[in-house]
Amino acid sequence: LYLEKQYQRTQKLRRSTHEIGDVIILTERYQKAMIEKGQELPVITELERLAAAHNIDQTLAVNFADKGGYLPRPRYTFSILNQGAFSDHIEYLRALEHLPYYMVIHSLQWEKHDLKNSGPSPVTLRFDAEVYVRD
Repeated sequence: LYLEKQYQRTQKLRRSTHEIGDVIILTERYQKAMIEKGQELPVITELERLAAAHNIDQTLAVNFADKGGYLPRPRYTFSILNQGAFSDHIEYLRALEHLPYYMVIHSLQWEKHDLKNSGPSPVTLRFDAEVYVRD
């Protein structure tokens, strides 16, 4: 019984030692998905670049929320108001998914404007994207 317990402990230790490399890789990936406090400008620049590349007229506001209350960690909230064609919005959102930041978007608000012209009707898209801040 004693030897069996020692054997099981050894197996668990080997498994843990083997898995530590995976944990380190995941930790590094999660750290890269967050930004440093005061480093919101590169995110703003990238969001503006995406909007221009996808023919989107974008209005952007940024707010910093520190820890406290229900917030598990500090974060930046990027409030985005985009106007453009629906298909351009879809391409913009696809490009947004490929950014190196982990953005939490709780909801998208769509609004269609009927201008009675021959082209596609413009669409307004509003959403907040939260990006966590590294400690």
